[in-house]
Amino acid sequence: MGEQLLTVGSHVRVHSLAGRTELNGRRGLVVLADTQAGRNDVKIHGEPKPVALRPRNLQAIKPPDLAELGYAYVRGPSDDPDDYVLRSSAYPTEGFQWRGQENYDEVGAAAAAWIRSQLVERYELRALPCKGGATAYVSPELSQSSAPLLILICGAAPGGDAGVWGRALCINDTTLSGSMFSYVRRAQGLGWSVLIADPHGGDACPHAHLAQLWRSSVMPSPATRVMLVAHSYGAPVGVSLLKADVSARRRITAIVMTDGMIFVPGEGWSRSHEALLTERVPTEEEAAMEPSGKAMRETLLHYAEAAPYAFEERTGRWLGESPSAVLAAVGRNFVCSESELGTTVTAKEGEMVSVSSGSDAHASTTRSAEAAVFEFLLKGAAGEAKPANDRVRAGQRAWPLPPAVGRFSSFRTVKPFTAAGCCAAVSVGTCALAAARFLMWALFGGGAARIAHM
Repeated sequence: MGEQLLTVGSHVRVHSLAGRTELNGRRGLVVLADTQAGRNDVKIHGEPKPVALRPRNLQAIKPPDLAELGYAYVRGPSDDPDDYVLRSSAYPTEGFQWRGQENYDEVGAAAAAWIRSQLVERYELRALPCKGGATAYVSPELSQSSAPLLILICGAAPGGDAGVWGRALCINDTTLSGSMFSYVRRAQGLGWSVLIADPHGGDACPHAHLAQLWRSSVMPSPATRVMLVAHSYGAPVGVSLLKADVSARRRITAIVMTDGMIFVPGEGWSRSHEALLTERVPTEEEAAMEPSGKAMRETLLHYAEAAPYAFEERTGRWLGESPSAVLAAVGRNFVCSESELGTTVTAKEGEMVSVSSGSDAHASTTRSAEAAVFEFLLKGAAGEAKPANDRVRAGQRAWPLPPAVGRFSSFRTVKPFTAAGCCAAVSVGTCALAAARFLMWALFGGGAARIAHM
């Protein structure tokens, strides 16, 4: 009789492996129970794809819990209902204390779990089990409502998660800046349905997960107009929908990115229209030139196998408008910039409009641009995103300048935790370099240095 497989969704710790000893002691999530092979596929943090392991090498453990780790979320100092801050249970005036990378990851996982619980309890979204073990969150009325639908897509893991724009912000700052709470509340206040993707849950790649959500939940719904908000690497994931299904090109009426960017082999990180439409797996030679190139190549090979359409060239024959034409018409990227919110960065004909997010800190762009993001989403809900972009191309500002006395944004700084446990506001030097470093660490490795960003 074979070994008893663990159920999908079980939290586990790896032990007693002889072949890959570096995995011993690491935590993971069971995403598949393969009865034929007698193995569990386990998603382990830092690995490019799930690892097939025998049950005898897995110890079932409890998921991380904030209370057991000595923390709790409490109401923040503002009157905003979406403002919660992480505080020590023993010393309520103190926040997170650095106790090593493993503890940080446990606190991060527990914080993400708490945020997911609030999406159901406080914001009344429904947990939606998805193929491969992911869990999305959706308005219960989506299947019957013709109201506009807002889809929210996080950036790369572990910084991004369902309901989380930035893990480090949720731990070190507030859920106002790091979670999707305020976006959900605003959308609900406008009478819109909400769908939060879980691109890093389970064994599917982010692109395939989003395509599955589209076909299973969005296509059957009577939602009249569909809008996307995608942060960081969530941007090319969102754009891949335009290549995955013709109905997406017809029904999506606004695509918002917050410092959306993609890695271009041989060039680095890019926010360009063409790059976002054409994700590519680096060659072995190109991967060898990057610090985390091998891991990057393995990850993207896994993604390309699961969602080959996402890695196809942007040119080709398309039913109706091409992905490029749709992105240029209704897409807008709120990029990391030292300029005031809404300042035009690029507005070429035939390409996506890019404007300043009002923040030169990559992780803070989603929060700093929120008011202008929803102004554009309202245009999308009314079918007027393209005319709004055309006005920017003609020289109009995307967002009015603030009064002169208030032009210095608080989002010009970020609050990283260093390995020494020091939480201090530090100015971001060169925005492009900071964002590139953030994404390289977030996607493909970087050890303890990543704690300041994720």
